[in-house]
Amino acid sequence: MNAQNAPLRGGPKAYVGVRTAMPKPQKSHSAHPLMGAIPLLVVGLALGVIDALLPNWGLPGAAAKDPMTRVVVFAVALLALYVLLMAISVGVSGKVSGVFWSSRNTYSLSRLQVVLWTWLILSALMAVVVCRAWSALDAGSSDGLATALDIYIPPELLTIMGISIASGAAAPAILSLKSMANAPSQSALDAAAARVGADVHAVGKVFVRSDWCPPLFKDLFESDDAAAAGTIDISKVQQFAVTLVLWSVYLAMLIHLFYTGVSGKAPAGVAANTTILPQLSDTFVYLLAISHAGYLAYKAVPVPPAANGAHLDAASNARSAQPGDGIPQSPLKPSTVLPRPLPPSTI
Repeated sequence: MNAQNAPLRGGPKAYVGVRTAMPKPQKSHSAHPLMGAIPLLVVGLALGVIDALLPNWGLPGAAAKDPMTRVVVFAVALLALYVLLMAISVGVSGKVSGVFWSSRNTYSLSRLQVVLWTWLILSALMAVVVCRAWSALDAGSSDGLATALDIYIPPELLTIMGISIASGAAAPAILSLKSMANAPSQSALDAAAARVGADVHAVGKVFVRSDWCPPLFKDLFESDDAAAAGTIDISKVQQFAVTLVLWSVYLAMLIHLFYTGVSGKAPAGVAANTTILPQLSDTFVYLLAISHAGYLAYKAVPVPPAANGAHLDAASNARSAQPGDGIPQSPLKPSTVLPRPLPPSTI
């Protein structure tokens, strides 16, 4: 190994460019990921069967139309779909949280909000169908299974789903375009490596985490730009807060629907015995749309490097990683330009 290619000890490093053949840590798997997914799949399906029969069984001492029976049906539907999502994640990635992973080895906020809305709405539809099939909702009390699928989904809810999916598709497309741009300066990447506390890999202007470091919760709030890695992306914070508030409000509205057993007034042209899912006001939809538009616009605009740049004082910024944060516990030192390996995956 010559002096140019010899790695320097200590400290995070910044990498830019195209992959060369380099050994990387081998992950040990005691079994194929599908082996871990099968038990979860069985549990999820079993919960679905239990949920489908629960109104007929009823809670101890409660009838099918008891408010708590309907609420428990909804809760079991949420749990069943959650376990099935975990089964998919484990089967594909080997990790329970794999459904939230991006191809950059980070947690994706756009994926999170798509999963949250999909999980909630599908669980609600499943619970409504089960309750209507057993005539546990007032709207379907007389027809049972014959009209179990007579459910009206408000246009506002469909709009929210459309916004979430569109944002989830647009976010990686924007990052793909930024990955083809010129990489930040070496000094900016060195400063980013010191802030992050680990090696910084850049594909174009996009930050990519190393294979050996798993995704971290803070990915949901940190900038995707390599030069600004380790800094807070305010658009992510704003979108996370708006999504969490609206999602929580709609969850409460669904719980109210199942507890009372009575849905809203059917719109014109909709049968009277149809179950109407809770309607969100146009204001909430506009708020979510503005949040996603701001998130995507902020992601598309080039982010300048943090102000400390090449003047970073490594000694004053050194720290040891906290246990459990997935970062090696070693003091930080200025990063050094090394031969440039490819990040763990493409955008």
